[in-house]
Amino acid sequence: LSYAPLQVLTEDATGQSYLLTSVHFPPEKRGEERNRQMQAFLRAYSTEAELRMNVPFTAKAARDARKPEAVHIIGGDWNCFPPTEARAECKPFATFIGSRVATTAGARSFDHFLVNSDSAAGFAMSGDVMELAEPQNSSKGQIGLSDHSPISLLVRQAPRGH
Repeated sequence: LSYAPLQVLTEDATGQSYLLTSVHFPPEKRGEERNRQMQAFLRAYSTEAELRMNVPFTAKAARDARKPEAVHIIGGDWNCFPPTEARAECKPFATFIGSRVATTAGARSFDHFLVNSDSAAGFAMSGDVMELAEPQNSSKGQIGLSDHSPISLLVRQAPRGH
């Protein structure tokens, strides 16, 4: 990968585990390279999470390993909308920032969260984009903190059905 992902395993006050992975893929002008790296990363993700972090990817894998289920969250600058460029590899994930939601000063949808589907179905989640008061936009000569808006993901235990 051009940019190494950062991975952190943490848990909240209830003991729920989260494997957080921050990514940054190559820019749009290197689209073919970006897509190859993204596809390879997503194809290998579940195996790597189990081997390197000892965290099963699916609810079934967690049950089989007699381990608690973890929420897998991959977020960051994809420089595209991942399900468009890596459709097959994105099937075990849900996305929480829409393909038409601008996350950059150039009104592009480049920043996203992918969450493993088992967790997305078992938790109440919502993604949001926080607009910067002064974004950087080099084409307009605007100097600011960043040309990308911060994104956030709210994760809550889902109410149990009857």
